[in-house]
Amino acid sequence: MVRTEDLFESLPDDAKLTETNELGLLYHEEERFDKSLEQFWTGLKRSRELGYREWESIALGNIGMVYQ
Repeated sequence: MVRTEDLFESLPDDAKLTETNELGLLYHEEERFDKSLEQFWTGLKRSRELGYREWESIALGNIGMVYQ
């Protein structure tokens, strides 16, 4: 049986950022703001490590959205 974590780790970097962001948005819609922030901060960290400025700005915008 394949574990979810193994599938996630096998994704390309940009797909990991997409999935992390989508999960954060899902948690936000469910008003699970702590889990939402966890995903957005993870995405921000990864995007900075990879130098993906567009994803960095998306993560920062989504973090701001949680605090509105």
